[in-house]
Order: sequence, then structure tokens, then C-alpha cells
Amino acid sequence: NEVDMEYYDQIPFRIDGLICNKFEIRGELKEGETDLEIGFSFGVRPSAHHARCTMNYTISQGDDIRVFLDLTCLFSMPKNAFDERKKGDTFILSADDAQYLATINVGAARGELHARASQYSSSWEKLTLPPVNLLEAITKDVVIELKS
Repeated sequence: NEVDMEYYDQIPFRIDGLICNKFEIRGELKEGETDLEIGFSFGVRPSAHHARCTMNYTISQGDDIRVFLDLTCLFSMPKNAFDERKKGDTFILSADDAQYLATINVGAARGELHARASQYSSSWEKLTLPPVNLLEAITKDVVIELKS
């Protein structure tokens, strides 16, 4: 596959892998509201010029956790784009970059959740991941310590 380098220079992240670390469904989805909690973390693998965004999604009804999904998206970067983000012994992922990577993760999680949940029973067929406001969730640059 040929890559449009002009686009790649503007957005230097290219999705390179998707890993479902954990997926659990507990019980049946009942009529009524669901609550969503999201956690996220970021990391890098300097030797491969990779960044990663791992997010976990917990969907609850009342006090009962119904779904737990932990999903990692891996992103490759050109060496020069990776090196531009290195500052001494740290890697700086701007808030904009972190929001971008997390947005890709949310989209992948939406598909993963739909594909997996719909296999369980009819009560899960209508479950969809709601919109997630990552502009409010990620407001600061992410500083990642590089290990020697």
C-alpha cells in the first residue's frame, strides 16, 4: 500500500494494531439507562516508533457492571515525527495528539462492542457506545517517561 506522505506528515499516526485485552459481559442488559465510565492511558515503544492508547470502558446499570472492555490501539509513526516529540528522557504527546489517538480507540471500541455484544443475546443487540467528549477528558499534554 502506498501512503500519501503529505497527509502522513500532517497526521503522523497510522493505526498499526488493535488488541482487545479484556471483554466481559455480565448478565442481561435491562431496559433503562446505562452509565459509562472510561479510563485511558498512553505509552510508547521507542525502538519501533510506536505510540499506544489503551482505554477501558465500563458500562453499568445501577450498581451492576454489565460490560467491561479494555482495548489498545497501536500507532506507528515515522522516525522524524517520533523524534520531534522526544524531550530528553520524555516523550510528549500533545493534548491534540492524545485526543486524536483516543478518538480512534473510541471508534474501534464501538465496533468491538457491537460485534461482541450482539453475539450474546437479543438484549445486547441495541447496545451502542455513546459519544465521548474527549476534548473535556484530555485537556493536557501527556508526558511519558522513556526507559533507558
